[in-house]
Amino acid sequence: LGQTENARIKIRYGAKTNWSNTKIARDIMQNFYDGNGHTLEGVDIQIVKNDDGSYKVRINGDGHYDYSHLESLGDSTKDGDSSSAGGYGEGAGIVAGSLLADPDVNYVRYGSGEWSSTFGRSSDDIETAMLTQTLSQNDSSFDGAYMEFETKNVGLVEKILESKNY
Repeated sequence: LGQTENARIKIRYGAKTNWSNTKIARDIMQNFYDGNGHTLEGVDIQIVKNDDGSYKVRINGDGHYDYSHLESLGDSTKDGDSSSAGGYGEGAGIVAGSLLADPDVNYVRYGSGEWSSTFGRSSDDIETAMLTQTLSQNDSSFDGAYMEFETKNVGLVEKILESKNY
């Protein structure tokens, strides 16, 4: 808790997957849809423009999950659930790596209940940087799940806003 560790994934893996803004937004929203009882009711997208021109994007939902599913690729709560997309346990890691391959994104945070896990880069060199992960404790009054990051990519922000309509 509170210690930053390498997540054993290179940032260039996220860059090489070459996910478009649409695919990133769709995967994020699909995870909220699946984790929220197969509905987007109660899923809230918040966008705040920061003084430096970047945007803080935060998506909140009612679902809950265990942080251990973010510790490695291949771990999922959806395995064998035919009503959910994915199930390979790679989406959240690829989303974090794809976002962090953009130098204008400094962190990607997932949280549920009383924990949050913040992904970052070990350096700014996309070719050699590792995805880092820091587990922290949320305020105990937080209920539900969220995902947040900051970006200057207006196209990505627009795709996130459109994603509830997919």
